[in-house]
Amino acid sequence: MFQQLYPDIQDVIISKLNVKDLYKLSRSNRHFQTLCDKDDFWKTTAEKHNMKICYFKKKRNQPKVIDWRGTVMNRISYFCDFCYMNMGKRRGVVERRLCDECNALPQHVVICKSTAKSRYCLTDNELEEIDYTEVTNPHFKCASNMKLYLEYDVLEFCAVKYGSIDLMWKLFGEKDKKKEERKAKREANAAIRRRREEEAADERRRVLLSDLADLGLELRRDSRLCNSYIEGDSNMDSAEIACIMYEMKFLFRETNYSDILDDRLAEMRRHRERYDFDDESHFAKERAIKEWKQGKSKEDIAGYRLDGHAIPQGSIIRRICGI
Repeated sequence: MFQQLYPDIQDVIISKLNVKDLYKLSRSNRHFQTLCDKDDFWKTTAEKHNMKICYFKKKRNQPKVIDWRGTVMNRISYFCDFCYMNMGKRRGVVERRLCDECNALPQHVVICKSTAKSRYCLTDNELEEIDYTEVTNPHFKCASNMKLYLEYDVLEFCAVKYGSIDLMWKLFGEKDKKKEERKAKREANAAIRRRREEEAADERRRVLLSDLADLGLELRRDSRLCNSYIEGDSNMDSAEIACIMYEMKFLFRETNYSDILDDRLAEMRRHRERYDFDDESHFAKERAIKEWKQGKSKEDIAGYRLDGHAIPQGSIIRRICGI
């Protein structure tokens, strides 16, 4: 019936065939051999893939004649084993020569074990039932071999497990929806906690500012003690922190505390002795306060005012001076 068609129609139909089918058709009978041996079909394929041209065996004193059919057949083993329309590359996992278009099809896409478990919710025991190929891990040479699966085989297994592919994606969609809801709930709870922490930090800052103002002090941004209290990382209350800030202002303004501490630390470093900064600071405070109170009566010390504010109760100044 095909032979009864007009030659032009036959040429159009044959031009749509791939290389493998064209080759098989040319070997079916003499009519198709004559029809398929036209250079137009083979020339178009050779030029499309930029093949190396082959020539007929030249006789003496005759010009070279291009063998278009031989040019294509010489490279037929390099065509895609799936479509025979494009040049393919050897894919080590599927062990077939595939072009880029065919390699992107689901039956040729390769996924690793971790991807199969996370994407299709499969267990190790279930994956053992699916054919896989072991290859050397390209990322970590010292790691164990990777197990690679054809995604098409994984989908066939999932169709049996879940009933159908549509039911599987529907189930996964419900799981993703629940996961998003849990994530949104966690984020909402985290936002509530952050808002409460910010409100608590603002309240601590307000109380600390009030206690500092009672002693004529201001909140210093570079004070780790104050910042630690505001952030909620300190075990002291605002009154104790205000008292310590008053003491440090007194020590740096009225005494030679900084010189005593520097000399003490320099001596410890010179003798390469271990020291605790808090202990050395406490020692320097006591010595500086004792030197300051020399020649002063208890009445003078009790009536002392720093910027118009008396020494607070519980201060180390009152303990050392005995007031």
